[in-house]
Amino acid sequence: MARNVVLYQLLSLDGVAEEPSDWMSDDGREIFENLGGVIASQDDVLLGRGTYDYWAGYWPTSDVEPFASFINGTPKHVFTSSDLADGDVLDRLEPADSDRTPKGTLLLHYRRAS
Repeated sequence: MARNVVLYQLLSLDGVAEEPSDWMSDDGREIFENLGGVIASQDDVLLGRGTYDYWAGYWPTSDVEPFASFINGTPKHVFTSSDLADGDVLDRLEPADSDRTPKGTLLLHYRRAS
């Protein structure tokens, strides 16, 4: 059975990955609605080693929804960036959709290029 790999990243325009808890709650419900829509169709999660190690102690006690219920009940697989590159699982992407929250956060959706 073929499966899709979905990448959900929280990045600044200059490519800096920030701690989501530092700003996500301040951005409004739209960011949580977007997250809820993305995770609704996922049945497993691929996590980088650093992300897994950083978050592993947080998940069991988290009450931030919709993420807490999802992440605590979903199988997790840990990888390194070289695992993905060596496994030839990365595709070229093209823009599919975009939106902007009232506070200016861009919600960008890409899909595998045809």
